[in-house]
Amino acid sequence: MPRLLLIAAALLLAVFPAPCDAQRVFNVARSRPERVVVSLSEQDPLPFLDSSSTEPGMTARLAGILAVLESQDDLRRLYACVGPDSPAARTRQAQSDDTSTRLYVFHLYARDTRRRIEIRRTFDGQIFAQPIDVDDNESSSPHRLKVDAFSLLAAQWNPYRGDLASSPPTPAPAPSIEPGRQATLDQPYEPGLFTMDQPTLSERFFSRRSSRFPPAKRILAHETINIRLPSGGVDPRSPAGLLVWIDPSPGGNIPQSLGPALDHLGFIAVAPMNADNQRPVGDRLQLALDAVATAMDRYHIDRRRIYASGLSGGGKMSALLWAGFPELFAGAIPVVGFEFWEKIPSSRPGQPYRALIARPEPQRLDLIKTHRLALMTGAKDFNHEPIAGAAEILGNQGFASHLYDFRDMGHEVPTADRFTEAMLWLDHPRRSLLEQQAGEAQSLLDAYAKGSAPPPPTTDAQREALINITRVGPWSPAAWKAAELLGAAQPSPMNATPPATTAP
Repeated sequence: MPRLLLIAAALLLAVFPAPCDAQRVFNVARSRPERVVVSLSEQDPLPFLDSSSTEPGMTARLAGILAVLESQDDLRRLYACVGPDSPAARTRQAQSDDTSTRLYVFHLYARDTRRRIEIRRTFDGQIFAQPIDVDDNESSSPHRLKVDAFSLLAAQWNPYRGDLASSPPTPAPAPSIEPGRQATLDQPYEPGLFTMDQPTLSERFFSRRSSRFPPAKRILAHETINIRLPSGGVDPRSPAGLLVWIDPSPGGNIPQSLGPALDHLGFIAVAPMNADNQRPVGDRLQLALDAVATAMDRYHIDRRRIYASGLSGGGKMSALLWAGFPELFAGAIPVVGFEFWEKIPSSRPGQPYRALIARPEPQRLDLIKTHRLALMTGAKDFNHEPIAGAAEILGNQGFASHLYDFRDMGHEVPTADRFTEAMLWLDHPRRSLLEQQAGEAQSLLDAYAKGSAPPPPTTDAQREALINITRVGPWSPAAWKAAELLGAAQPSPMNATPPATTAP
């Protein structure tokens, strides 16, 4: 009989596993939280949340709120981030406190109780959850988190740390850089959440089989990242687009021919130096991801306008970023270089172009299909055949791809006109949506004002109308006016309309 009881207990634990002691770090009042609010400060975020929406809107973001986790799926993903705990891990965190960086503050709510946990990252990319409020009923020790699981959870949060509500907005710490001119970003750089270790490379590019790419040797203190701001400058109140450029040569300079497109569309460009063809793939991808993270930490970036591009071997890296990290990159322009998961027919019988990576898993593939890909080559490019062949396969499989094939183009940097054409096509869906949202928000503000200067709200209905304007057209001039009337932002004359785009 005791043996049967033991078997029954084992079966119950298999179906309803006991929570790992380490997972208590995210408990509040001895139970799982009902809601977790992610913010940049220790201040109670609930007064700044729009109670009618489960997603934090623009007014909440102005108060430093990045996300609200309250669905069962969100909370399950949060607890899945907790890694195995050990005294060695706690000692490692304690020894790293002086050099670790606070990423976020998690506010855990259960009934009338709030508990705060800070998420910190060590210099080598490890992530820990460290309780701020110590409770005898819960864990008070730091706990290591699984970097890959946490990266997926945090992929859609905007980490910009400037004070957007001030007038003028107080920028995040960033060097003074002349618009329209390439410069070098000052150290220290921000490591991206995604780490190019063996498990990540295997999962992202080889369907969880052994990775052909060696893991990255990340020593950001030894690296250099170039940056170019658009000639019109950047206004934190109008999120900029971001392009990461990967060069095949050690220099890593941003080509001058990219400038007109970047200026016209209001894009920041970053380019890691020494991300050339001689470095391992893992290192090159890591540098690109860290360059994006550094830019997002210092500038207000539109997460849905982050693109990758590069020349030759750098173009291949941009294709890998597009295919491997669709949570981060909304599109790519590989120039005279491309990597694919399909074999591509060639003019040499029986010698197709090989597939470097494995086909992405179905869920990631569905996301990739929603992102545009502008392939660029020419009749004089020695990579013309595989790029044109890949474009045909992508088109037949329903991908949002377009081939820019120029009769006189060789293996070279595109002209300004050609790159601008590709950028306009790549960015068109997002720009069109922004323009539509801005127009709708302005119409709502006009209806609220009723032909006169819009007044501050005096009723719940007026307040809800203004909140709806910020929800319909976030970061638009009308939304900023609504935020000012709500008292969520200080009045400012800097409500500049984002630069217009030309339809492709």
